[in-house]
Amino acid sequence: GINAEYGTQGLVGLYRGCVPPMLGSGMYRSIQFSAFEAAYTYCDRYPFAKKEIPGTFGLQVRVILAGACGSTARAIIESPLELAKIRRQTGQTYQLRGVYKGFSVTWIRTLGLMGMYFIFIDSFRRDLPHLFSSPL
Repeated sequence: GINAEYGTQGLVGLYRGCVPPMLGSGMYRSIQFSAFEAAYTYCDRYPFAKKEIPGTFGLQVRVILAGACGSTARAIIESPLELAKIRRQTGQTYQLRGVYKGFSVTWIRTLGLMGMYFIFIDSFRRDLPHLFSSPL
C-alpha cells in the first residue's frame, strides 16, 4: 500500500515513474488538437465538408472528419506510451515488438470520447461565440 511504499521508498517512491506519463500525456493531447485543427482547416477547401448534417443542429461533416483525425493521431501516440507505462508498473519488460498491442481498443475509445468532445466544442463555438472571443 501507500504506507508501505512511503515507508521503504520515501516521498520519491510515491512519484517514481510519473514524469514520462505526464510528458507523454502532454504530447498526445497537443498532437490531437493540432491534428483536429489542421484537418478542420483543410476541409475548408471542400464544400461537402461544410454541409450541415440533417437533424444535428448545425453540425458539419468537417467536425466529424477532423475529430476522427485528431482521435487517430492521439491513439497512435498514446497506445505505445500506455503499454510502456503498464509494463513498467507491472514489472514486465517492454519490447518494441507488439508496441501497438491494444491500439484498436484505445482508438475506438478515443474516437468516441474525443469525437463527442470536438462536437461539443464546435457547438459552443457556433452557439456561444463570446466564450471564444477573448483569452482566459
